[in-house]
Amino acid sequence: MTKRARTAGLSALLSGLLLSLNAHANVIINGDFEADTVTGPNAGSGFQYVQTPNLTGWTVTDVSGPNRGAVFFNSTYGQGVGGGVNSLQIEDYGDSISQAINTTIGQLYELTFDLSAYSSPGTATLSVGIGVDDFLFTGTSPDYVTHSLLFTASSTSTLISFTHIDGVGSDRYPHLDNIAVNAVASVPVPASALLLLAGGLPLFRRRELNPLRAERT
Repeated sequence: MTKRARTAGLSALLSGLLLSLNAHANVIINGDFEADTVTGPNAGSGFQYVQTPNLTGWTVTDVSGPNRGAVFFNSTYGQGVGGGVNSLQIEDYGDSISQAINTTIGQLYELTFDLSAYSSPGTATLSVGIGVDDFLFTGTSPDYVTHSLLFTASSTSTLISFTHIDGVGSDRYPHLDNIAVNAVASVPVPASALLLLAGGLPLFRRRELNPLRAERT
């Protein structure tokens, strides 16, 4: 077998293993926010204040009063969307969206999401909850960045939440899109495949990830 054939064979093997990691269906409902359409008095400007009944699949927690909680928007709003037509802005400090998903105890899962921020001032801090654990991420406008977290389910139901924590009165709104949770198969990777990775074969893009555990109050 030639060197090129061996390399091609290892590449195909590793590609298959990597693809198998995310072969399971996404268990998040409406993680791309495409199930709904912007309506109401602000539809012409491309946005709508939403609370729980208005956002398919999600519970919206509003801590600051009527017409708050989250802003459902499209590109007419003057902010970029992470894909498709719509994205979501979490409005005020303490406001959040959450969804309880069915999980299998002991199963490894990967949570992925795209995060950005309102264009002015351009940064926003988001607390991401998985069950009883919280992690901090910072969104930076104008570009969405894909983040990921691995977790092992300890219950048949796991609460996924996203909370705006950038300070009372802050205009630093986090923007979310393309939220997904997929079961990850525990597939052992052969040493030959690991060597291939070490050689720098561009089979996949490294995600930008730097979560910090948040202290619960």
